[in-house]
Amino acid sequence: MRSIDTARELKDEGIQLAVEKEDLPGAIKKFLEAIECMKEVEMNSFELSETQFLLGMTYFKLDEDQKVEKYIKEALETNNNDNKRLSNKCYLYLGMLKYSSNKYSEAIDLFNQIKIQIGFDYDDYGNDDEEKHSFYGMLGVSYLRLDYYRKALKYLLEAVKIPYDAEDRFEDYYQLGCAYYHMNNYKKALKYYEESISINPDQPEGFKQLTLLRLAYMYMYKEEYEKAIQLCEEIEQKQDINIRLDNLYITRGRCHSRLGQVMQALKYFEKAWELKDQLTDGWRDRIKQWLIDYYNKVGNQERVSELKNS
Repeated sequence: MRSIDTARELKDEGIQLAVEKEDLPGAIKKFLEAIECMKEVEMNSFELSETQFLLGMTYFKLDEDQKVEKYIKEALETNNNDNKRLSNKCYLYLGMLKYSSNKYSEAIDLFNQIKIQIGFDYDDYGNDDEEKHSFYGMLGVSYLRLDYYRKALKYLLEAVKIPYDAEDRFEDYYQLGCAYYHMNNYKKALKYYEESISINPDQPEGFKQLTLLRLAYMYMYKEEYEKAIQLCEEIEQKQDINIRLDNLYITRGRCHSRLGQVMQALKYFEKAWELKDQLTDGWRDRIKQWLIDYYNKVGNQERVSELKNS
């Protein structure tokens, strides 16, 4: 007959394998044995739920999402909100799973279970800055993806206050820029896009290109067309461009247009027109009209006729 001590020893061995030896399969085996033993000896619910959570988090490190969800849900059910800290962690990581699957409404529902319990009191939530940052940041971006910009701002601004040092902090500032951009506050949008680049100039190339293009938009709105063109050129010089080229060409074409550089504007509007199948009807009609207007100016009636008949 196994005992409570045996269950605790198995759990401790699992933690040691996961943390010290980084043997995740070995840790999973120990946690499963510990859970079986805990149920057999009718161990208290907190120790069982904690072990179920640890098992879920071990699968989390292995990106096995279905098993993560299974065991964290079991931990939540076993705990039955008896331990607020553990329940909060369960809701956080379940929310993160939904977030990573782009299920933003479901993620918000789970994150908001934390809000209800902790009342935004950091002391209640615990001292893990990484988890607090994840909570505020992912809740903010989830609202942003669903176009709730004011709510997004509320949580993203909390995220940047947390003294959490990580290489991806630049994303917080980028997302803040996006929220302000969609609220037509271009001054603040520009500020946060610039901060995103300054915090980490060596951020992943795909993300950096997206930020640079957003900055180009902002400089265009500020009528700093040369700056905007310079940023567009920086993106174009990359071998692998990870953003929508139609957006890049439209931005550059509009800047050349406003500088009176007709041939350069035509060049980039034509590049955008080549991608017309990717454009919305509104942008397709606008680019077509710009091309017609400029070809009329330079006297190319043949191209005007082609465009009108396309």
